[in-house]
Amino acid sequence: MQIGVNWKNLLGILVFVASQHTMADRKVITDRKPVGKHGWIYSWNIYSDQGVPKAIGVSINGKALKELSHDDEMQIFVLQPKPPYMIEPYKHITVDWNPHGHEPMPIYTLPHFDFHFFFLSSAEREAITCQGADALVCTKAIGSSLIPADYAPTPEGVPKMGWHWVDTKSPEFNGQKFTATFIYGFYNAQTAFLEPMVTLEYLKSKPQAEFPVKLASNISHSGMYPKKYTVNYNYVEDTYNVALADLISRTSSR
Repeated sequence: MQIGVNWKNLLGILVFVASQHTMADRKVITDRKPVGKHGWIYSWNIYSDQGVPKAIGVSINGKALKELSHDDEMQIFVLQPKPPYMIEPYKHITVDWNPHGHEPMPIYTLPHFDFHFFFLSSAEREAITCQGADALVCTKAIGSSLIPADYAPTPEGVPKMGWHWVDTKSPEFNGQKFTATFIYGFYNAQTAFLEPMVTLEYLKSKPQAEFPVKLASNISHSGMYPKKYTVNYNYVEDTYNVALADLISRTSSR
């Protein structure tokens, strides 16, 4: 009897494991939500065997991608304010499903997910209106040391999120199709969130990808910051995974 090996699947498994954690690492599930009748999505942290945070991410199972709504939806993952469930400075995560995309047109009109890793509490985020007097707070001038190289602001803030800044060197702003990108969010002149955005089409391609994150020279919140973000498919668990990875400790000098 001959046993066939799907080398592409096997390679995908090995790359995912190597990029996320080793056998000595510990994965902690921080929150979990249902999607449709059979799908689910959950947030997690990964620690080294010495207890050092290595990654924070979100996983979506294959069934969830088959049961996505035709309308915009948001899942909120609240991180308990204690280790190992919370890694500073991250307070909660939102995952926004945008079946029709969003502004700016036509750059981000493809169906995609926004993964917001917030430095604010859920209550603080909910209070953001970016309207009236709060519009001035939302787009308050940001110190240059907090802005990574090549990043530029969008015209205005977004309610319950903040002011989005985009990487002008990203492929989607340079004649290529949007697949995955990394956005910084600000509110009241401080960093409010880090945001990988990934298209549904790119997720379904089952990538094993990692992308460098451009870090500013200074930070507004001390804690763990990613040197890269990853977009991976796990063939064993049938999960699509987006994470802030290679976390390094940084201290604000403000």
